[in-house]
Amino acid sequence: MAMDLVIRNGTIVDGNGGPAFVGDVGVKDGLVAQVGDLADVMGVEEIDATGKHVMPGAYFATSGRRCFCVVPGCWC
Repeated sequence: MAMDLVIRNGTIVDGNGGPAFVGDVGVKDGLVAQVGDLADVMGVEEIDATGKHVMPGAYFATSGRRCFCVVPGCWC
């Protein structure tokens, strides 16, 4: 499956209480579609998040929006 956006090699903090892990996040139609090893998945746009934390679906009270956050920098 092709994704609109794949954020690759980030340290993923998913908010479920588990430890952070290095992996990829696939976004399709504005929603998180897959999280994990997406080596076989192509993205229309790809971002290398090596060395950055990625928080898929994080909710930011300051904006009231869900964002894909790659520290530093967030996409809302």
